[in-house]
Amino acid sequence: MNQITLCGNLCQNWSNYANDNQVFYSKNSIAINKRIRRNETVETITTFIPLVAFNNTAQVLSQYSFKGDKLLILGELIVSNYYDKDGENKTSFSVRIEKFEFLTKKKDSALEQKIENAQKEIVYDNPTDINTSNEIPF
Repeated sequence: MNQITLCGNLCQNWSNYANDNQVFYSKNSIAINKRIRRNETVETITTFIPLVAFNNTAQVLSQYSFKGDKLLILGELIVSNYYDKDGENKTSFSVRIEKFEFLTKKKDSALEQKIENAQKEIVYDNPTDINTSNEIPF
């Protein structure tokens, strides 16, 4: 089983793309803070995790969530191997969003209702339906 649950804040507004097969996707990162005690002080360590969302999920997220918004995300860890411009083998990691929950409440109640309705209309992709070969750029 490959399942990850994350809760954090978006690092920026979503970047939207379409691949060669005209599959719509959005990319972003989530910041997750962890407080640790070192000797007599408490430090906050932030981990930044790349995210990718496809189709309806990407459309709703890019339309209704913005930099700083808090999200709860359920997803799958994606590992991509590639060669950099010098021919060196590299590995990158990201989380493909399967489901999500908006945790930041909007001040506009009409917008809040619109977001709630949009989230109910999402038909989540079956992870096996998306070709994760080299067609998905990470």
